[in-house]
Amino acid sequence: MPKLNENYLQLKDSYLFSEIAHRTAAYSEKPPDKPVIRLGIGDVTRPLCECAIKALHESVDEMGQSATFKGYGPEQGYAKTRDAIAAYYKRNGVEVDADAIFISDGAKSDTGNITELFGHDNVILIPDPVYPVYVDSNTMCGNKVTYISGNADNDFLPMPDHSQHVDVIYICSPNNPTGACYNKEQLKEWVDYALENDIKPVGAETKNGHKVAVIGSGPSGLTCAGDLAKLGYDVTVFEALHELGGVLVYGIPEFRLPKQKVVAKEIEKVKDLGVKFESNVVIGKSTTIDQLIEDEGFEAVFIGSGAGLPMFMGIPGENANGVFSANEYLTRSNLMKAFDDSYDTPIAAGKKVAVVGGGNVAMDAARTALRLGAEVHIVYRRSEEELPARVEEVHHAKEEGVQFDLLTNPVEVLEEDGWVKGIKCVRMELGEPDASGRRRPVPVEGSEFVIDVDTVIMSLGTSPNPLISSTTEGLEVNKWKCIVADEEHGKTSKEGVYAGGDAVTGAATVILAMGAGKAGARGIDEYLSNK
Repeated sequence: MPKLNENYLQLKDSYLFSEIAHRTAAYSEKPPDKPVIRLGIGDVTRPLCECAIKALHESVDEMGQSATFKGYGPEQGYAKTRDAIAAYYKRNGVEVDADAIFISDGAKSDTGNITELFGHDNVILIPDPVYPVYVDSNTMCGNKVTYISGNADNDFLPMPDHSQHVDVIYICSPNNPTGACYNKEQLKEWVDYALENDIKPVGAETKNGHKVAVIGSGPSGLTCAGDLAKLGYDVTVFEALHELGGVLVYGIPEFRLPKQKVVAKEIEKVKDLGVKFESNVVIGKSTTIDQLIEDEGFEAVFIGSGAGLPMFMGIPGENANGVFSANEYLTRSNLMKAFDDSYDTPIAAGKKVAVVGGGNVAMDAARTALRLGAEVHIVYRRSEEELPARVEEVHHAKEEGVQFDLLTNPVEVLEEDGWVKGIKCVRMELGEPDASGRRRPVPVEGSEFVIDVDTVIMSLGTSPNPLISSTTEGLEVNKWKCIVADEEHGKTSKEGVYAGGDAVTGAATVILAMGAGKAGARGIDEYLSNK
């Protein structure tokens, strides 16, 4: 005789589907003139839009023909759908691998996967309003559920109790039965609460006796070091700067990525895994990769040194005082705390600043200059449609008051007594598409004009510093001075040396750098396991 799962006895009546149905029916009878909008599973109370109906018809037609019949779909969802989702996020500046996307058939499927992923000795926090499946799935699995009631007094948006420890948090916002939606500040509080309750990582029980060096403590290096430590490797990270974190610390501003709340805690987690860190070590000067291998006993090296070498336009006046690269400007402000009067780091805040470029870094520089009290202009040679920055970043910059001078290209930095006094520009118009697929900007004859500024920030992209490649024999680089490495495993042309992140791709996103760090860890593990 099979045994019943008696956890069902712990289910609250209000969260049983039958009970919800009874309550809905009873309510409908009392005020028959007031319609009930049903938001439960499988309830459709509003007509579907035309595009959804069309897609459903097309899907049915496909399933009715042997040539296009798909049967049961793959567990992750159809590749076509995942590719479309990945493409959508990419258009909005977020790089997501289609293979990392999981398409479920609803909350029950999602909660099932979550309960399988996490152990059943976790404390689950579930703030109301939610769908029944959030609660009953965890209850039936034997998890301890801590429930926060949503009501009219808290606008159906209950906030966390910081004195209470939990392991997993379910937030059903805005897709909940009431449509109540947490605002940005409320979501930040939930994130802070999650960070307070974060778990400590567990390292390898035993070391495998292999020694690995990681160059750079940015997202790629930290990820690689952490993954290798979990596999039992003795890992040392070498950082050129005095503070750990790489671009997470010197490049991304505090208002986008809190250093103590997020970055410092993530670094501590890597340290807890047993990873050692050495700062103020410039590979190529303090020591070399060959010396690490030959003299210090490291069996493999991962290069995650980033791309910190700035680019300039090469126009007249670019050497004037008051012209910065975005890297220098952000490093002075973020890493060296120039915005804080208690620090001695100088920065030319400027009264009127021109940021040349249209990428995410340009938006960071512009919003930083804005916070330092300047009037800020983004100067970009193409139209808004071609801006390489994420749509969200452009929106936030505009929202904060950054002015956009589009289809505008600088041709000279004007100076007086060695200091910036303006920037001469020319109007542009879009011609035929170039190799990138974007329409090529063409100067409009006789359209020169001057923008009066006292500070110019060049945000034109970065490339890897050639110091490592020039001091490492047998390490192949491409024409952009990026290290040539296999994408799947990070393997370079030099035996035992792996690389990933911006040092390989040029300036890209944090998530891509982390992915490259994971690939490098896999490559090193495979190499040393077979050595």
